[in-house]
Amino acid sequence: METLSFRDMDTQISPWGLRFRDPDLQSSYRARATLFCLTPAKMYAAFHIFFACYSLASYWGSELTVAFFLYFVPLVVGLSLYICCKMPVTKRHIELLLLIAVVLLDLWTNWMCHLQAGEWFDWYAANRFTSDGYEPNQLEEIHNTLQDLLSRNSINIHLIFSVPQLLVILFLTADYLLLLWCTVCFSLFVLLSPNITMGAAIFAVITRCVISILFSIFALFVKFIIMQQHKSEIDFKGHTEASLQADSILNHSLKNRMADAAGEVEIFLSKYRGPGEQTASLWQCVRSLRRGMEMCQHRHALLKLAAGKYTPRFTAVDVHEVGNALALGRDLLNKNFVRMWAQFDVVVCGMILENALSNAFKHGCPRNPDVSFTIAVRGESLDPDRVPLEFSVTNRAHPDRPKITDEFIDKLIQGAPDADRHLPLLSDRIGLSHCFMVAK
Repeated sequence: METLSFRDMDTQISPWGLRFRDPDLQSSYRARATLFCLTPAKMYAAFHIFFACYSLASYWGSELTVAFFLYFVPLVVGLSLYICCKMPVTKRHIELLLLIAVVLLDLWTNWMCHLQAGEWFDWYAANRFTSDGYEPNQLEEIHNTLQDLLSRNSINIHLIFSVPQLLVILFLTADYLLLLWCTVCFSLFVLLSPNITMGAAIFAVITRCVISILFSIFALFVKFIIMQQHKSEIDFKGHTEASLQADSILNHSLKNRMADAAGEVEIFLSKYRGPGEQTASLWQCVRSLRRGMEMCQHRHALLKLAAGKYTPRFTAVDVHEVGNALALGRDLLNKNFVRMWAQFDVVVCGMILENALSNAFKHGCPRNPDVSFTIAVRGESLDPDRVPLEFSVTNRAHPDRPKITDEFIDKLIQGAPDADRHLPLLSDRIGLSHCFMVAK
């Protein structure tokens, strides 16, 4: 069973987080920081916008204190961060902007923890637990208990709202350093704040340290998984490029060997003085080899077509020469190509017609397919520079198979079970699928 380890991943733990030892691999990983941080930044901004609006609405009908105005801080920071996520100019710097937002809002939450604990205590001391009806020692005991409860309540609220801070830190590069910063700042605020009791402060510091340690372990493994996925993608991309390069070399070598074979046959035929009927098949082989060499030249176009990244290239060509090139090496009953120049994608049209001609011979009448191939102008056009060209491939139908109709073609493309029973046993519909893929 294969197991994962940091040694196998070639990683190291630093104050700036888990990193690759390979500088190139680390650079490629850092280049994807925007992709990793964009969605967390939007969610982080949306949370603080909603939280700020809810907190501001809670003061409706109440006295406006300093805390009310401080709630505009997360609202402004959240809105600014969300706008930066939408703007192309600032989107590429989203990791830095998210880091600044986390630091500012961490300082803000620590200050609010100190401020609200004091405001709540002052309100209760002035409106609920006054000197009326209580002895001085009783009032002091009540105030001490109240301050401890309010301190714990303020700290608990802070710890709850620190969860988004911790989650978003996970997607930043300097996660451990930032986690240490947040823990130290919180500890200093609660220990030095006069509004928070020492018992509650010590308990809060211990709790926050435990949470930080557990989260750092969790972050380590999450980052490890993310980096493993990145390394796997880089390895896969490298293997794919190497495979494509090897395939390109093989394609080039194959084309050269086909050219050599065609040349050798042509040399033999130039010296052979026998009956012409005996050389017809060899000349047919030469034409097939030449056509195969042209297909090898279309390799890059085939790769782009399969990946869905092909861009049509319209070039001016001689229609008569294109037709003759496709007819080479094929025993056609009739061929007729209009003599004119036209502008279309030779590669795409060639792929479709190659499949059409091959299928016409393969799936036509087994005794005599009688394949015809014509290119002609059909109909009239109001624009003299744009005329309709018809590429027609016909054959003698197989007696045991149905006539080809649009409905039959649709069933074949959709993979309908009732269409397969009319196909040859060895037919896999790949050629037809390729034709429709290229046409789209």
